Amino acid sequence: MSKLFDLDSPLMRILNKVADLMILNVATLLFCVPGLFSGYVALQIYMSEGVINLPAILMFVVLSIPIGSALTGMHFVLLKMVRGDEAYIIKDFWKSFKLNFKQASVIWLIFEVAGFLLIADYKIYMGSDTFPKIMLIMTGVVAIVIFIIYIYVFPVLSRFSNTIANTIKNSFLMSVLGLPRTLGMILITGASFALPVLGATLIYRIFPIYILFGLSLPGFLCALLYSPLFKRFEPEVKEEKMSTEEELLEAARAIQGAKDEDYDEVAKIIQDDGMDDEDN
Repeated sequence: MSKLFDLDSPLMRILNKVADLMILNVATLLFCVPGLFSGYVALQIYMSEGVINLPAILMFVVLSIPIGSALTGMHFVLLKMVRGDEAYIIKDFWKSFKLNFKQASVIWLIFEVAGFLLIADYKIYMGSDTFPKIMLIMTGVVAIVIFIIYIYVFPVLSRFSNTIANTIKNSFLMSVLGLPRTLGMILITGASFALPVLGATLIYRIFPIYILFGLSLPGFLCALLYSPLFKRFEPEVKEEKMSTEEELLEAARAIQGAKDEDYDEVAKIIQDDGMDDEDN
């Protein structure tokens, strides 16, 4: 029973991972909530009154700037957690946040513009009887493509260094190459977005869960899916080749039960051979 609560026990490892996800989620939300709330207000004004409230839009744009960097930092940490690498939650999050701030902010602004145009097209269609139905279908297809790119772009940015255009292009290409995994990521991310909307009466009950795991848990599940895909594009880390002398010394150390004088004798032979080679 005492081993159950050892630091290296499976139970404690699970609890540590849960605590890390909680900390990471709160850290991410600190940068996302102001922008998301201001965006919700601006959207409600536009949908109800049909006019663009410029102050609300400007506030949304300014407050939402850190969202892309926060999501990038979150996925940087999540990928390390999934692969079992040593991760310092806040330190690694902040490191990636600062490193990718410019690119992530521009990419997030691109998504904002694209989202605004899609909402405007939808509103025009709903308010017009002459709007071609094919245009609504095309708008839906574009929305799906943008959503798929959104799922991949910040994980890709957190792991690979590239230009903004190539990062967006590579995100789409990876989504196609990893299509079975992409479908799983769509379901996970879509469910995390849709649950508060479709289950409006449950929002107050699940709100604490969203505060603690609303972003990090779906992101962790997605990281389990995209991690093997990313490995196909990551450069292989080649181990440094040992010299013949180092290999023989390592082999001597590996001989179980070898006496000290045996090891010293092997080492002396190797060193003598090395000196003979230098003399020649």
